[in-house]
Formats: sequence, structure tokens, C-alpha cells
Amino acid sequence: MSLDKLNQATYKDVSHPLLSAFVAQAGLSYQSKQQINIATTASRSVIITKKFMNLVRHNYHHLKKPADYAFKLHISVTYLNDTVKKTTNLSTSLIIQKEVLREAQRLLYYTDKSIKEISDLLGYEDEKYFMRIFRKKTGFSPTEYRKHNAPPIDYLF
Repeated sequence: MSLDKLNQATYKDVSHPLLSAFVAQAGLSYQSKQQINIATTASRSVIITKKFMNLVRHNYHHLKKPADYAFKLHISVTYLNDTVKKTTNLSTSLIIQKEVLREAQRLLYYTDKSIKEISDLLGYEDEKYFMRIFRKKTGFSPTEYRKHNAPPIDYLF
């Protein structure tokens, strides 16, 4: 066997495994980068959802629309809606409504504020509109809710 043919055979014997190793390493690198991208996207969704939930807790009394929160988060309404829905399985509107309703129920249960005062505190200019929404969501008017869910007398003292 000539030296030239020997070099070609050795080159093939060495280059094939090296090329295979390179392709395998490139594949692993790509797969790892994809997993990092998925984790980053997932954590970004969670971060946005947490920021949204925190904003709702502190601003439900004067911000009632998802667009208001998207503006504060510097993202589009569609992106906010999709992200929150993907993370919580709830719409942004429903989360806002639930927070307002939770606070309305808390105020009805723990305070003796009038329905008008509660309506004002929750950011509703129209008391009748607040009463309609409350009834629609709970099945009770605010007055009926307060009457049926009054705290025990010893709790107040």
C-alpha cells in the first residue's frame, strides 16, 4: 500500500468519528439552547403574571380594564391577556373582577359602610351599576349579601 493511500485511509478513519462527534455536539448545543429559551419564556410569563396580579391588588379601585394594566406593564393588551391566560387559566378581566368582588365582599362583611360608600371606594361612579355587577356575580344584592353573611355579634366587640 502506498503512502498516499495509507494517508487517505487514515484520514477517513479519523475524520469520520470527528465529524460525527462535531455533529452530535452541535445537536446537543442546539437542544440545550432551546431548553433555555423555553425556560426563559416560561419564567417571563410567570414574572409578567405576578406583576399583573400585584398591580391588580393595588389598583383595582381605579383601574378596571386590562388595557390599563398592559399600559403600566409596557406590553400590549393581547400579550398580557395571552400570558396571564396561559399562566393562570383565567382571563385578565376575570381576575380584575374577582379582586373587586373580593374587596366588595370584605367591606360588606367587616364594615358598616353604606353601599354608596363601598361603590365609591371601589371606583364606581354609579352605585346602581356596582349593585348590578355585584348581583350578577354573587346572586345577591349587596344588602342581601350583608344580611346573609353578617359576622357573629361577638366578633364585632
